[in-house]
Amino acid sequence: MSREETVTIDYWKEPEFNEDDVKGPFFEESSFQVVFPETRAKYIQQ
Repeated sequence: MSREETVTIDYWKEPEFNEDDVKGPFFEESSFQVVFPETRAKYIQQ
């Protein structure tokens, strides 16, 4: 892209959106785990 082309782009304009664009849910499931070494696990249980 040339400089003239990028100057004319409206970066704040929201793109068009309709229900046909949606192919699945808007969220993802994730899991978060904290893994402790076995030596620290004993200390934490006390």
